[in-house]
Amino acid sequence: MANAGTTDSVELLTTAQVAKVMQVHPETVRRLIKSGELRAVQLKALGNYRIPRSELDRLIQEGART
Repeated sequence: MANAGTTDSVELLTTAQVAKVMQVHPETVRRLIKSGELRAVQLKALGNYRIPRSELDRLIQEGART
């Protein structure tokens, strides 16, 4: 087993998945990423973004406070 003993896993979501949870258009998610309001990883091969679930949760919590 190559990764035996590793328990750290990060759930990565697509812009479409984040948009569905937030009930917004995927372009809105991309704007949040580009403005720095939402941290994401950009995949070099296709240029698509992946957003850690923890980042989505953080954004939702911050929105709930305002």
